[in-house]
Amino acid sequence: MSIMDAELLFCEDQIPGATGNATSDVDLGAGKDHLAAATVLDAGESAKQQWLNVVVGVNFDTATSYVFNLTHSTTDGGTFAILMATPAILLATLAAGYVIFRAPIPPDSRRYLRLSWVLTGGANTAGTITAWIGPSGQR
Repeated sequence: MSIMDAELLFCEDQIPGATGNATSDVDLGAGKDHLAAATVLDAGESAKQQWLNVVVGVNFDTATSYVFNLTHSTTDGGTFAILMATPAILLATLAAGYVIFRAPIPPDSRRYLRLSWVLTGGANTAGTITAWIGPSGQR
């Protein structure tokens, strides 16, 4: 995996047990809240399309399935709404190296982003994920 910006990291080797959220939210900055009429500055190279990347590190166990959501909000700690979601992913699919998400961040995203998940079945106790925002194809 390449070097990742800590400010763009939702979680690293986190065990998604019960329904919940990644360790950290990502703040895209005041100029990134496209729906709140904020001024979008010419950011040069950093303005290139950024992608949500979520990858399994260690095989999951004892869950039936998970749904992973990228949610967004205009305020830190505010109400987060679903921006993108996976279909239900069965336990057997959640093996080391499996890419849960690799998708561009939609241009209508709000300033604050959060990764969350909904569990069906018993809580996972071993499987891990790493989730970050970066260029397409970054590993």
